[in-house]
Amino acid sequence: KQLTQDCHHTHPNTQMFGYITEPICFALGLGYAPWMSFKAIQTDDGGRDDRQWLTFWVIYAVLIANPVNDLVLSYFPFFYEAKLAVIIWLLFFGGSAVVYEKLIFPIFSRYEKDVDAMIADLPGTARRAVQELGKSEAMREVLQNGQAFIAKYGPEAFSRLMRIVEKYQMSQAQTTPASA
Repeated sequence: KQLTQDCHHTHPNTQMFGYITEPICFALGLGYAPWMSFKAIQTDDGGRDDRQWLTFWVIYAVLIANPVNDLVLSYFPFFYEAKLAVIIWLLFFGGSAVVYEKLIFPIFSRYEKDVDAMIADLPGTARRAVQELGKSEAMREVLQNGQAFIAKYGPEAFSRLMRIVEKYQMSQAQTTPASA
């Protein structure tokens, strides 16, 4: 019971049928939609149904499966019921095409070049982030006094930082030419 209360941060009055509708949303989003996507890949209809399912998955990822949306919007009355209605509309009544054309495409296309440039530079961005991490106060604290860091943040945090350091060192070894 406590786990259920922790997972649903809603006021009791805002969740009328959420305990019924959430499993249905789950079954549609993680059962029906993947199965139909699998079937679409198997058909040879010129990609029409592939586009339909790709459109659905973009919308599902951005709007439906986003945990921030659930956390924020679940405080509104009938959120889970509305979420189920939206998923049904997206899946069975052409809602995916409408949302894609009216919302997703205009926003994504506006930022397409910037996002493509960031993705193209992702290895460089990751390398710079690791280098900055090496300069961070937390990293200095770990390197200077590992035991105090473990006592303060726990062994998991220490292990994570050590894995990052190891990956950084390996990437440096791979990018640095060997001396002749």
